[in-house]
Amino acid sequence: MKQKVFSVDTERCIACRACEVACAREHGGNAHVFLTPADGGRLLPLCCMHCEKSPCVESCPTSALERVAQGAVIVHQSRCIGCGMCIIACPFGVISRDGERGVQKCDRCIHRLNRGREPVCVLTCPTGALIYDAPDTMTSRRRTTYALKAKKK
Repeated sequence: MKQKVFSVDTERCIACRACEVACAREHGGNAHVFLTPADGGRLLPLCCMHCEKSPCVESCPTSALERVAQGAVIVHQSRCIGCGMCIIACPFGVISRDGERGVQKCDRCIHRLNRGREPVCVLTCPTGALIYDAPDTMTSRRRTTYALKAKKK
């Protein structure tokens, strides 16, 4: 299976928070994607990037974080001791405490991926700003977009 990654088309995002709401609904009230301030006061969605070499996974003393076949980095709550090493190690600041249970983070809706479905944030985005696809497909799509813009000028 070809690995897929998340991407945000910053020109399409309207900061409607539909991704946050859908994620919270899908994960029992806890959103794992959230809007964060960016340049110029814009808000952009941010979630776990599921890094190929994941500092969070490498820093976990109990192996509570694991990269699975779909490329997602997931948390095994039963192994998590809540030490917070993954929170410190995450370069994007997207792992947070989850009360008594330990930590929480985006899992790419692993339960949906296992059934051949897309992450709920991607399906819910009304403008198509959230993209979940193979990197080469996204690169090709981006080239086409820029070529069309250049042609109009």
